[in-house]
Amino acid sequence: MKTTWHIPKPMASLSRSLAPASKPAPRPTPPVVEEPPAARCTAPPPMRRHAQGILRVLTARLPLFVWSTDSALRVTSSLGVQPDELPLPEAQGPKPELRLSERLRPAEAEHPALTAHRKALQGEAVQFDVQGDGRTFEVHVEPFRDVAGAIEGTVGVAFDVTERRKAGTRLVHAALHDPLTGLPNRTLFLERLRQALGRARRRVPSRVAVLLLDLDGFGAVNHQLGHDAGDRLLVDVARRIEERLRAADTLARLDGDTFAVLLQDVEHEGHAVRVARRIRENLGRPFVVAGLPRPATASVGVAVADDARARVEDVLHHAEAALRRARARGGAGEHVFDPVTDIEPAPAWPAVGPQAAAIDGSDRPPAPEAVLRWRPPAGQAGSRLRRLARAAGLVLPPRF
Repeated sequence: MKTTWHIPKPMASLSRSLAPASKPAPRPTPPVVEEPPAARCTAPPPMRRHAQGILRVLTARLPLFVWSTDSALRVTSSLGVQPDELPLPEAQGPKPELRLSERLRPAEAEHPALTAHRKALQGEAVQFDVQGDGRTFEVHVEPFRDVAGAIEGTVGVAFDVTERRKAGTRLVHAALHDPLTGLPNRTLFLERLRQALGRARRRVPSRVAVLLLDLDGFGAVNHQLGHDAGDRLLVDVARRIEERLRAADTLARLDGDTFAVLLQDVEHEGHAVRVARRIRENLGRPFVVAGLPRPATASVGVAVADDARARVEDVLHHAEAALRRARARGGAGEHVFDPVTDIEPAPAWPAVGPQAAAIDGSDRPPAPEAVLRWRPPAGQAGSRLRRLARAAGLVLPPRF
């Protein structure tokens, strides 16, 4: 006999709820598209973008070039116009392949750029210059460190310092040269004389000679023909003197119409005298001044540094004394300094003993009305006595 079960609808729903749940059908997934490495790179944080923007503005406005490399010396970024004289590979993105050492030719294996980057990887900051096509770049390369302080690459900057260097050279030249003739001035002449004396001490029996030259009657040229004619004459005189000098000698204009000549490796004073005579003979050829031929004569003082301990001021003082002696002889000649006859004694300072004896033994006069009585020797005026007394501290201002 066949039995049939009848399950009410509520019981049927309960049985379905007790049955194990079936898995939902999977949703279709979109196909995976492989992104290039550059697309997977995350954008730099806001602070880094801000710094890059500042650098971009600076490199656009200033003559500089900025770059960075990783630890393998592969350029990872750069801003500005790269100088042709700086052999860096171009920035190749986040994964560069070309190294700085591969960018250089075999003959440039020891290029300063490669050496500087290698030192920067060792923690050293390096500076060097590169030049080419009339331009000069000052390059700084330093280590690039991460947050922990470890070196992960290098960072460099190149400044175009061409105009700055030229301006500095012009300033130095203007400070050490005469603006009219272009010759060294007194400052540069004294420095070269000091260096020449130092070399002479190390190379005995090498000697140094100084010639001081003054034009005779130059003041009349300025007075009669004007200062422009005098200036043109000074320029022509400087060229005439240079024609009789060696490349190792120095010609300078000290002041006015006074020229100085530094002769090195002088064997004896006769050599210096011959140079002085050749200069005077060359100046004797007529100059064209204000359209008229005019010869020039000069007085020359010669001083030879025989002593290895000679000082700059002593040699120049001896040359000045010899020039005064040449002038005293009427000019148009030369005179060699003689330590026996050309040393002028210093003016004697009158003794202050008699003046001091008039004071009662104290450092100061006993009263404002104290009177000093002293009969000066013949030829000495009272005003000179007062000046000497004030200089010696024997006269004090009155106190009321």
